Amino acid sequence: MSLKSDIDLLSRVPLFRGMNDEQLRLLAFGADKRQLTRGHTLFTPGTRVSTAFVVSSGMIGLAVPTRQGNRRIEDAGPGSLLCELALISEHECSLTAVAVEDSEVLHVTRSLFSRLMEEFPQVAVVLDQRIRDNLNRMIGELSRIEQKFS
Repeated sequence: MSLKSDIDLLSRVPLFRGMNDEQLRLLAFGADKRQLTRGHTLFTPGTRVSTAFVVSSGMIGLAVPTRQGNRRIEDAGPGSLLCELALISEHECSLTAVAVEDSEVLHVTRSLFSRLMEEFPQVAVVLDQRIRDNLNRMIGELSRIEQKFS
């Protein structure tokens, strides 16, 4: 992928939406590209990560551990952001992520993201709003689940 296509990809990631070209260019230029062959495990439960992964091509299967083995719950395609919390603090994965087909991911490290926020403080404002929106959505979902069991 070219730098321009990486910028286009990052602009479609919900967390990075609204960032300008200069900010996205910094992320795209600093991100490390990794090729994954089909069957490659990106991370497993308990893996501590300081990197978020943006799927740029292919498909990553996400699974939760069960007593009978892993149960696939979702497929993450191009534009998906995995391990988002790793951008702001060390994060322990709770899922298994395996390449369902040959894929490519961009690694966005916490240090790269911190640099972005230092150079562009308005990014922190965007991040704060995204976190608030995600928490409000999660609280709403938990309330609906709670009502089903009340």
